[in-house]
Amino acid sequence: MKVWVQSPYKNVFRDEVPGIWDDTEYSLVIAKNERESFQILLRSDHNFNINSVTFSDLTSSEGNKISSDNLSYGFVEYEYLSKNSKETEESALIRKAPGFFPDPISNNRGISVNQKETQAIWVSLYAPKDATPALYKAFATVHTNMGDFKAKFTAEICNVTIPDPENSEFTFFIWQQYINEHSNESTRIPPIFREYGYKRFTKEWWELVDDIGRRMYESRINDLFVDTQILLLDGGTYIDEEGHYHFNFSKFDEFIDFFRNKYPFKILVGSHLTTCNYRNLTHPLLLIKPDKNNELQVLAEEKWDNELSVHWLNEFLPALQSHLEEKGLLDIWYQHIGDECFTDEQIRNHKFLCKKMAELAPKIKYGDAVMSVKVSEEQLASGAKFLVPLVEPWENNLEYYKAKQKEGIEVYPYTCCGPIGDWLKCFIDLPQWSIRSLIWRIYSAGFSGYLLWSFFFWSHIGLSENQNAPVDECEFKGDDRLLHPDITGNRVRSSIRLNAIRDGAEDFELLKILEKKNPELCKELSEKIVRKCVKDYSRDIKLMKEVRDELVRAAADKDSESEIKGSIDTRFIAGKID
Repeated sequence: MKVWVQSPYKNVFRDEVPGIWDDTEYSLVIAKNERESFQILLRSDHNFNINSVTFSDLTSSEGNKISSDNLSYGFVEYEYLSKNSKETEESALIRKAPGFFPDPISNNRGISVNQKETQAIWVSLYAPKDATPALYKAFATVHTNMGDFKAKFTAEICNVTIPDPENSEFTFFIWQQYINEHSNESTRIPPIFREYGYKRFTKEWWELVDDIGRRMYESRINDLFVDTQILLLDGGTYIDEEGHYHFNFSKFDEFIDFFRNKYPFKILVGSHLTTCNYRNLTHPLLLIKPDKNNELQVLAEEKWDNELSVHWLNEFLPALQSHLEEKGLLDIWYQHIGDECFTDEQIRNHKFLCKKMAELAPKIKYGDAVMSVKVSEEQLASGAKFLVPLVEPWENNLEYYKAKQKEGIEVYPYTCCGPIGDWLKCFIDLPQWSIRSLIWRIYSAGFSGYLLWSFFFWSHIGLSENQNAPVDECEFKGDDRLLHPDITGNRVRSSIRLNAIRDGAEDFELLKILEKKNPELCKELSEKIVRKCVKDYSRDIKLMKEVRDELVRAAADKDSESEIKGSIDTRFIAGKID
């Protein structure tokens, strides 16, 4: 049996073999109140079973101890890809398809491993806020049917504490699909029901939502996407004989309060006023109305400015603003209107709805994902208070977006099935550090948030309605999910990409801490990782770990224990894999 360790920056494939420079002991450098991971790898010439993994407590030479309860593990699993993500440059890929690509992290406590295949065990350590800074030693024991195997590791806990997610500098807009496919009709089948068969607000549904919420919080995803219209329908909203709406916010409140009490958020994101039909590029309004059987549904059948739509807006928007104000949520509510407008008709639609927002709910912030500076300008002219530009126009027009920030406009770049080419983003067939480095770029460019369109959509445009899809059937591999279903356990499986998002968010907090102490060093470190999020970024995972370790020590006012070497210029060659 061969046993060795690897950093969390590495995508470990089943054909991985230990190299002459690979280690059998791993060293973590970690701040307080953060999580960091590493991988234990096992490979044998014979089939074998891993029965479990146990951990010792972490102890320092001074007698300090951190309980092994702060350690966890999961087995890296694989998704088969028959081809790579659409229109992605080969230089950006971690490997060419077909083949099995690592991403899900299993909840199972044991696993069977085939001969001459490598199994990665994903190990994560949480450093408590009250941990005493010191160098700790510990070991993991992998219990197999071929014997027990130990992997040693150290944790250098530094005297710096990052804030909780709800108080962090970094802001996520990651649209979750708890209630339905985001901003869609109530007649569509929600991803959770499609996969698990659970109706909303049942005991089993809440148990699953709790598991997803825990993973969100531990991954520092600090927004909550709220499907307002469907929650109002679920609460018992009705229309009286004179045609007036009587809004019932009970389910809306129940959903939000669950997270506010257990997994606190920084912002709330209101579902779009319209749904986007990507086939004919229209933006019909989402409103509660009777269907053909005279049952109330959330439907997207009405043109945005007809009599019924205007009536809905006149009653819905003031009621929403009033309720948010009453609940003390107005300042953290971010309202979407229409996604990715770019046709003349969509822009006219958007302008009309912005005008209604300003007229009927002037205290609510609103803004949307856009794919050009031109549409950003249109939105600002219509009163938008935040902008969400696609990473490509954002990177190519940084000075414009920086100027808007100075004017008080919040700016959050986003990715969604692109940009195409050699851009940092979140596909399974890219290096899993890609999304972590994108967050470093957001920091170095002077911004403080990011939008990703899907947390667990489990489907994609092009399939028939109400159909979940395996990763391989999606054009942009994994972009529709950071979580994978675990139906038998009534849970979800995390992913190595979700861990990378967590790590990027933690790195961002440390960069902000160091920025206040030593902005020159902070700039130097960030530019070693990434200078632009297309082509101009390092692919050297050894350098990434060294820079990250230096960041933690510097943020804690601790001298570096190792000099970071290597010329930046040799690491920023397009397509170069170091």
